[in-house]
Amino acid sequence: MSAMLDVIVAGGGPAGAALGTLLAGQGRTVMLFEKTAAAQDKMCGEFFSEEGARYLAALGVDLRVLGAVTIDRVRLAARDVLAECALPFPGLSLPRRIVDECLLQRASESGVAVVRGTSVEQLTGAPGEWRVRLSDGAEQTSKDAFVATGKYDLRGRKRNGGSQNDLVAFKMYFRLSAEQEQHLRGWVELILFPGGYAGLQLVGEGCANLSLLLTKSELKRSAAEWDRVLTHAMTSSAHLASRLAGATQLRSRPITLSSIPYGYRRTATEDGPWYLGDQGAVMPSFTGDGMSIALHSAFLAADAYRHGVTARAYQALLARQLKRPVRFGTALSRCMVSIPALAQALRLYPGAMAWIASWTRVPSHFVKIRAFFLLLGIPGGACSGVFIAENAHRCTSPAIHLQEKCSVTVNVLRRTPHFTAVQEISDGDRNDSATGKNPATLHPTDRRGQEGFAGDAFTCFDV
Repeated sequence: MSAMLDVIVAGGGPAGAALGTLLAGQGRTVMLFEKTAAAQDKMCGEFFSEEGARYLAALGVDLRVLGAVTIDRVRLAARDVLAECALPFPGLSLPRRIVDECLLQRASESGVAVVRGTSVEQLTGAPGEWRVRLSDGAEQTSKDAFVATGKYDLRGRKRNGGSQNDLVAFKMYFRLSAEQEQHLRGWVELILFPGGYAGLQLVGEGCANLSLLLTKSELKRSAAEWDRVLTHAMTSSAHLASRLAGATQLRSRPITLSSIPYGYRRTATEDGPWYLGDQGAVMPSFTGDGMSIALHSAFLAADAYRHGVTARAYQALLARQLKRPVRFGTALSRCMVSIPALAQALRLYPGAMAWIASWTRVPSHFVKIRAFFLLLGIPGGACSGVFIAENAHRCTSPAIHLQEKCSVTVNVLRRTPHFTAVQEISDGDRNDSATGKNPATLHPTDRRGQEGFAGDAFTCFDV
């Protein structure tokens, strides 16, 4: 067993690779374990929203340079087309195998010890001394551990079922006919059929990604055979049948995944490791925001770790930030499967799809690279301890609401992409200059009447 490291990262997908790069940039000794020995296709719709592209650009990864295609419109179909509209943001599409390899290379160049073909099988210990057992039987220790294994759980650390866990996923690449590829260019299509739905989009020249979800009961009726599953979807949707007419499957068999815990959010981790990406929250595939969530969790965790914030506080903050989009997205996913006729309403107001797309994103004020949160000492109105507070974004005045009965003034020490470190000043040390006129100080006040706030009331999480 080697010497103790600062950090072990389990999983080399977007969340794990991005985190490793960021922590190595802080001067940490980082070892990342990725089970695949080479580039490999993953279960993923492969849609990168504006937020995800922004995070990748911050890591030096330009999707357009890598060959991504632009997606700026959405089309909803069942038997035929129900509605069409422009997306409220431009998206990009590119195979995961390309993006993942680029991120792992970036991590390695940043000083991360990337170990391929080896996975973390078990994680034991506590903050300060974690021990991982690897697939090759070896062991490694570290002061801190980050779990970014995507949709696969570590032994003994299984996620609960989420609020929609009865779907089985299939993914297949197709080469469409020239005519159908031209019809699909620039669009992401959401196609509904009895017992499930599918997403279809181009991911490059001559390649379309069909990601299909089906209930377990419907899968049983199809004898769990891919050909019968695809036939069921095409028979139910003349639109899909037309799109795939003359198409060629580019894989010998589909990528499959069962029991996806859509709607899951890890709200806390008592003396546990840090959980990123799908290990922190699972967004329904149709939203196209899974990649953004993975990258957002990596940036948030790296910033929190740099400033001594605990895994428990980070996990609570991430869960709160994702509460609205995950709950809303999961509710829509359940409706699309159980009551697909509701989608007919979008014929009357197709622009509602743009609103839905906005509401299933990570809120923009959380993902801006320049956004910040606060580390405050205000438990119970007294100045002791450390808290993470959110929703202090885009303040037109530094006056902010902390707690109804809290009378504390704090000085800003330094700003970072996600946090602003602050120093406590007792109530007795306060003076008139600390009422918001001085941009270096923050004074608690009632948030009513203050412009620039969005979302919930200012909320604090005990570290």
